[in-house]
Amino acid sequence: MRNTVAGWALTALMVGLLAGCRQGPGPDLRSPLATPGSSAFTSPVPAPRNLPTPAAGDKATVGGVLIHDAPGKATQPYAGVTLYLSTLVKDKTGTPAMAGLDKAKAPKAMTDATGAFAFTDVPPNTYALILAGPLTDYLLNQPGTGSALLIEVKGGEVKDLGELHYDLPLP
Repeated sequence: MRNTVAGWALTALMVGLLAGCRQGPGPDLRSPLATPGSSAFTSPVPAPRNLPTPAAGDKATVGGVLIHDAPGKATQPYAGVTLYLSTLVKDKTGTPAMAGLDKAKAPKAMTDATGAFAFTDVPPNTYALILAGPLTDYLLNQPGTGSALLIEVKGGEVKDLGELHYDLPLP
C-alpha cells in the first residue's frame, strides 16, 4: 500500500508541475490559496531571519516561514510539519517538466512553533518545495500567483523565501 500511495503522490506532483509549464492561452490557473499580506499575522521570527551559514562553500541554506492563512479564520503558523526539497526532472530542452521526490535522499526540514524552517547543507540545484501531509504530499506553488515555486540554489548561498501563506487541510 505504501508504494501505491507514493505512486499517487508522485503522479499528483508531476501533474501539478506540468500544469504550471503550459504554453499559450488556457484556463485561469491561479492558486486558490491565500496571497501574501492578506492577513495581519506578524511572524515572531525577526526579519531578516537568522538562517545558518552553509557548513561548506559548495552547499546552501534555504529557509522561510510557513503560514496557515484560511479565509475567515485567525492566521497561524504551520507548526511541526515536514517539508522536502524535491529535485526537478527536465525535458530535453532543459525546461522543468516534473518534480521527483525521493524522501530518503531529499533535503528535509521541519517547521518550528513559529512556522519557521531551514534546510541546511543543500546541494546546488533547482528544487520544488513539498509539504508532507498526513494523507498526501503537497507541491507548494508561488503564493498569490499560483505559478510554480522553483527554488534555484547556488553553493555558499543563504536563501530566505520569506513568509509563505497557504490554506491547506493539515492538522
